[in-house]
Amino acid sequence: MEQINKTIAPLSSSSRYRNTRMYKDSDLNEIYFGSWKPPNIIERLPVTIHIVVADEVYRPDLVSFRVYSRSDMFWAISLRNSILMPLTDMVSGLSLQCPHIEDILAALCSSSSLSVGTT
Repeated sequence: MEQINKTIAPLSSSSRYRNTRMYKDSDLNEIYFGSWKPPNIIERLPVTIHIVVADEVYRPDLVSFRVYSRSDMFWAISLRNSILMPLTDMVSGLSLQCPHIEDILAALCSSSSLSVGTT
């Protein structure tokens, strides 16, 4: 697979994946994401403590929705709590420290604007 640049597969400047390497399989003509490096979240505002309840077990998206009213911030909760496998590690009774949404969004906006495919 060859590494590609942003002009071949443009991503929104607000996308959390904008600094992620992308690869193209020339044989299949398909594009794949490489490993994603999350932004550094500087906590300026208080974290929210959330205790995982029974219907949230193995549902990081549901935890994110209940904390932030949006399901796409589960990665920030996992990052803050050193959870590597959110689909299996979110068990009932687990206490989670959830960064403030403004701190997450600030980190996303301020992370460097490297071109896709660079380090």
